[in-house]
Amino acid sequence: MRKKALYTIGNQWKQRYITKIDDELYILPAQYNLESGRWVPYHPNNWKERPWLKNCGGCHVTGLDYEKKTFSETGVGCEACHGPGDKHVDAKPGEFAQHIVNPSNLPVGAAVQVCGSCHTRGKDKTKKHGYPMGYKPGKTLFAYYNEVKPGKDKKRFWPSGDSKSHHQQYLDWKQSRHAKEGVTCISCHTVHSTGSATRYQTRLPGNTLCMSCHQQLKQNPSLSHSIHDFGSCVGCHMARIVKSAESGDLHSHTFRVTEPKATIAAGGEKKQPNSCNACHAHKGDDPAKLQAALDKVRSNNNWYGDK
Repeated sequence: MRKKALYTIGNQWKQRYITKIDDELYILPAQYNLESGRWVPYHPNNWKERPWLKNCGGCHVTGLDYEKKTFSETGVGCEACHGPGDKHVDAKPGEFAQHIVNPSNLPVGAAVQVCGSCHTRGKDKTKKHGYPMGYKPGKTLFAYYNEVKPGKDKKRFWPSGDSKSHHQQYLDWKQSRHAKEGVTCISCHTVHSTGSATRYQTRLPGNTLCMSCHQQLKQNPSLSHSIHDFGSCVGCHMARIVKSAESGDLHSHTFRVTEPKATIAAGGEKKQPNSCNACHAHKGDDPAKLQAALDKVRSNNNWYGDK
């Protein structure tokens, strides 16, 4: 298979391998999962029916010309987020900003849609492509794309509305309080640097990032908010219930705590995982026991709401 691979995709969670047949690119039917060191099948029965540029390529390359089946860069380059840059390059000193899109200067909705144009799932308006064909940064995303809807797509979402599948962070975020309060992707993530050097490119590591905004909890440690006394904001509010390469290797972005009672109501963890069992599964703790412990903490008079 190595001899057939023209390009590779991915370097943190998984790697997939692209080959060329005639004038089309296809993902070869084997995937390597980095963390587990496993080779797993990838659409082994119909991989030749899944042209990469048609289904996926628009979010993996820059400067795609689908009709010609060409692209300018093998990866997410500057123009993927800032739009066409020829006028920017040719501009005179002092005029550069007039000819390029800076997402940080856009209204919140438009800025997040730049990230959301790839961190989403659905079809473009022609229903042929899995990415928003024709979209450019600064434009209105829904004019180019029809997103899948939580609650309607059981393959891609849990009953709670949280994503099961990767590259759906934008769909999770839209359900969150962060979306309502103007907390955007770049509020937490860096783009041009490695940030805190985490694999998720967050500006600060762990709770430090959360507490940089949630000052009331930081300044008032007597407020009960968790069984673990702020052991991990991310552990509860961004449960690892999303699959990229292996089950649970990505975090939910709804920022909701999914309680064990949701698992009980759904009929088990395979039908609906929860925030507690994401860590406690290895201890054999059943959802009913964990829910009872959570309810006990919640009964504390100092409980600081379900934020």
